[in-house]
Amino acid sequence: MPPMPAAPTGSDGRLGLARDAFLAYRTRCFWHLAPDFTVTEETLPIIVAGLRAQGDRAAFQIAARLCP
Repeated sequence: MPPMPAAPTGSDGRLGLARDAFLAYRTRCFWHLAPDFTVTEETLPIIVAGLRAQGDRAAFQIAARLCP
């Protein structure tokens, strides 16, 4: 398992982490979303919910880091 990146700082850091997680877990957790889905501050709860519901341990840890 790759090492976890440092904790994100600010909304830009969280959005970057969420975008990376979306791409990494696209087929496993976010298959139901449109191909042109955009990760924004407003869609972070969707990312967190998908990571928690369908992801592995690493995804769950990423979801915890995305919560304010």
